[in-house]
Amino acid sequence: MIPKLSSKQLMDVLEKTEDQVDELRDNINSLQLELNRQLSVFGDAMEFAAHSIGRFNEELLQDETKSNTTFILVDQEKVDGTYSKYGLTVVPYSTADKGNAFNMFTAAGPVYKNNANVYLNEEVSPVFSNILMHDAIKGKENAFDEMVTDEFTLKVEVNPNEAFSAAKFNTLELLPHIPGSFDITGIRVFTMQDYRTQATLPSININTDLTSAGACRIYIGKTVELYACEIDIKVRFQNAAGKYPFGLKHLYFLNSNYNPDSYMVFKVSRNRYVDWVSDDIVIHDQDGVHVTTCTEEDIKLYMSYEGGTLGSEIVPSKGMTQNTLPRNVYDFYVRVPIKKGIISLKFKTIGER
Repeated sequence: MIPKLSSKQLMDVLEKTEDQVDELRDNINSLQLELNRQLSVFGDAMEFAAHSIGRFNEELLQDETKSNTTFILVDQEKVDGTYSKYGLTVVPYSTADKGNAFNMFTAAGPVYKNNANVYLNEEVSPVFSNILMHDAIKGKENAFDEMVTDEFTLKVEVNPNEAFSAAKFNTLELLPHIPGSFDITGIRVFTMQDYRTQATLPSININTDLTSAGACRIYIGKTVELYACEIDIKVRFQNAAGKYPFGLKHLYFLNSNYNPDSYMVFKVSRNRYVDWVSDDIVIHDQDGVHVTTCTEEDIKLYMSYEGGTLGSEIVPSKGMTQNTLPRNVYDFYVRVPIKKGIISLKFKTIGER
């Protein structure tokens, strides 16, 4: 005989069923939102890729590319050096594991501290808080949106009253959803000391002009305890809907122990004999693109590299003076100190004979 439920038991079952249905509906809605964000990322990435191919084809026709005097450092075959690579940047070598300010690492994997808020133009964005979470954490959502304006500020602010509020770092690591689709035009870091003294100006103000930002690490020069970090963004791409897509897979605040003597040696090969090399160069690094010289940046040039030793130093040419090489060589070697993230180096002229 099948037992009959009392009225109370029946109401309890119905109430429990309603709760389960509500929970299922909430889960489905969350999954739908996440799926929509993923589709937006995919659609905008494909549109940006098509847009970029046309622009890239135009750039291939420029004299700079034809002259072959620009060198993307991550693409250069390593001859010698002590350095690391991340995305499009060559960065100083880290002599210890990198601490992550907003994630703890346990035997079971990374754990998010959840001790900070992320703002887009002064409005808290729970979705963009996911950029601080380690990529290996299950349930992490995509931080992506289609903005109505092309310029805005992304702000991370620590809650000083949280138990795990201490957030020491010296390096920002960015991984965009659509690499190359935005510029970073400024970075401001307020320390906990700034917070305690109610300072109106940040301890660190980086007037960067990092165009077409991709996966990169930005060294801020020293280790500080973070209160807030403001990053000025300018999106370079407007989609078919008239919006400005922006998103990050992650924004890590790392604390690394860098080797101050980090350097890279790469080889430059020509089809004709090298006659002279200009002292004037253009460097694209984490601060942007700027004109400088080999002398100012302590970049050394050599005619030979044998058994781990650089030999026959080349004196770069300044102004109208051409310091011609004393013997015929097709190749020379460039030793670059790595004090911050560097993307590329361009010689104004590599004379040939």
